Amino acid sequence: MYNLKYANPGVSDEEVYEACRAASIHDRILSFVNGYDTKVGDRGTRLSGGEKQRVAIARTILKNPKIIMLDEATSALDSETEQQIQAKLIRGGSLGQDRTLLIIALSSFMLAR
Repeated sequence: MYNLKYANPGVSDEEVYEACRAASIHDRILSFVNGYDTKVGDRGTRLSGGEKQRVAIARTILKNPKIIMLDEATSALDSETEQQIQAKLIRGGSLGQDRTLLIIALSSFMLAR
């Protein structure tokens, strides 16, 4: 939980869960023995590249910026997970409302939306 609230220490646990659902990492976190209290190691050494990217996206959501820049933010994700995140941030999802999204991506799928 600490690693996620680092971006905005004042957020509630429920806001963390919502951000993690939007970043498609919530279910994976729940699968860890200690759930949200799991120690992931220095620089997230116990997480895969895609999991690190999803944690970074969740942190960005929790920070609640007016401008979000995604620079290859989904490069280590499979297309299904990328689509889930895109649905919540870009295609009318409430998390993308009232924000400017700047997307830098090699994936034509991400840019086509």
